[in-house]
Amino acid sequence: MRVHVKDAFSGLALSLLWLGVLAKALGGPGIPALLTPLTFLALGAYVLWQLDRIPGAVWIHLGLSVIAALLAVRFLPHPDAALVLALDRAALLAALLASLGLLRDAACTSGMVLTGGRMLVRQSPGRRYVAISGGSSLFGAILNFGVVGLLGGIVQQANNAERTNDESVRRLRERRMLLAILRGFSVLIFWCPLTVAYALVIAIVPGAEWTAMVGYGVVGALLTVTLGWALDRLAMPRPAAGRVWEPFDAWKLLPLVGIVALISGLAAGIELLSEGLLIHGVILAAPLVAMIWLALQAGVQLGVLRTVHYVGTAIPAYRTEVIVLGNAAFLGALISSLVTETAMQDWIVGAAVPGLAVVVGLPWLVVMLGQFGVNPLISVTVLAAVVGDPAAKGLDASAIGVALLIGWGLAIGSSPVVAATMMVGRLTGETARTVGAGWNGTFTLLALLAASLFLGALTLIR
Repeated sequence: MRVHVKDAFSGLALSLLWLGVLAKALGGPGIPALLTPLTFLALGAYVLWQLDRIPGAVWIHLGLSVIAALLAVRFLPHPDAALVLALDRAALLAALLASLGLLRDAACTSGMVLTGGRMLVRQSPGRRYVAISGGSSLFGAILNFGVVGLLGGIVQQANNAERTNDESVRRLRERRMLLAILRGFSVLIFWCPLTVAYALVIAIVPGAEWTAMVGYGVVGALLTVTLGWALDRLAMPRPAAGRVWEPFDAWKLLPLVGIVALISGLAAGIELLSEGLLIHGVILAAPLVAMIWLALQAGVQLGVLRTVHYVGTAIPAYRTEVIVLGNAAFLGALISSLVTETAMQDWIVGAAVPGLAVVVGLPWLVVMLGQFGVNPLISVTVLAAVVGDPAAKGLDASAIGVALLIGWGLAIGSSPVVAATMMVGRLTGETARTVGAGWNGTFTLLALLAASLFLGALTLIR
């Protein structure tokens, strides 16, 4: 009973944090000063109530944040401002995860999600890659990295049902479909404004406009998906003769497209009509749409019960996700403050790196740091601080933003410490490093080269 009470209070704390973040962003000028301490208290209460159930590795991340906080107090002229900014970032991401989690909860029990997922994996080998990677990107906008588990399970069920006497063919087919899911989820980061990545980049890159970033990201995503399709074709064995495949039916995906468009449109409208950012619109719109979706699935009464159950059960279960990402945002913000408010930035940028090299090099740095276990949330935050104000260097802020997003997306598909590669590893019995660097290494390298050409052309044309 004690655990249930603790979970209930944890869910309530994060719900209060959600309300506090929205009120600070969308309320009047006096609201932030009033609600900031309460928001931080709610975040602290959630963390404290869940500390006894987090994995041991998370304690290392928390320890690094304690060290960064001590360094900030010791070396920064205004450590209080840096600490408040870091806590604000952590609270923002925690609120976003709580909002998107309810949307994920609604999607996981939706018949149209399961029907659409099965249709994608039952395509013919020649068009399966594009169908799965595109579907993974679309489903990921709602399910986040849960799309890897959902589509991955459907892939394994469908693959095991296809009889073959050659085990190597079956395993290759499974590997190709799982890589299509992983790569599709990776390119989601390029273009989707509903993600944690977009929320952070818009907040930390001065002058970055999400509308321009979405346009650039769509082009980058199309190039990357085309590259992945070409590599998949090279690995594709000859299809079995006489096999009948399910026809592609776009109508089965249309409701999901509508949900993504609805949330994006509502978020953009909230940004336009208030003092908040796009991400605050997402934090408000996503759970509202999710509750309507739940009500349509099971009726209003059961929809309300599902929402209450989510607050008391699912939100506490997201403890590792909330604490790790919130802590990464906190740590990244403090490191950025140490970089920008000390002589460290002058030392880093003293070589006067050309603007073209900055834009082209950012994705490479994010992916490289990911191979050494650095969360993209931290590396992107720090690199944005090193670059500083793009306009002051004659750079397009939106191009800088999308360069960081491309690096983030490709790191998701190649780093051994991110959830997506670890989930694929668990599905196949392989290590995350084998999946990321082994299976997906060539694709990542070629995608970085393609991104360099795209970002270089974007910078030169401008």
